Amino acid sequence: MNFLSIDCSTDLNSLFIKYQGKTYIKILQSDKSNYDLLMMNILDFFNKNNLKLEVINQIFVNQGPGSF
Repeated sequence: MNFLSIDCSTDLNSLFIKYQGKTYIKILQSDKSNYDLLMMNILDFFNKNNLKLEVINQIFVNQGPGSF
């Protein structure tokens, strides 16, 4: 299963992709302006790793105590 995990509930936000047994991670600064750019960061993360959003089967979002 290929998936994207988004966690914006702590001081360091993270994007995590598992694709065909490989893992990719990106740490983002926790800043309210970054929340506005979250989708751009996700797309940039995919592009830098030569992945396409279409290969993702599931997306997980941590709804923790953060402000996002």
